[in-house]
Amino acid sequence: MSSNHCPNCSSKEFVSNLNQYDILEFKNGDFQILKSQSIDEYEIFCRECRQKLENKNGKIIAKG
Repeated sequence: MSSNHCPNCSSKEFVSNLNQYDILEFKNGDFQILKSQSIDEYEIFCRECRQKLENKNGKIIAKG
């Protein structure tokens, strides 16, 4: 298997978790966004099997 595939299921498609979140407040019977913040760190997952992955020495490996 090539190093550009998920080591778990061989998929070639990957996704990252969201690197932004909203700070909410409950007002007048509903949630309202006060502000949005970004996170500098992110994680990569296989799109098919959701295995958490990382790049180690130019190869995709399962993170665990």
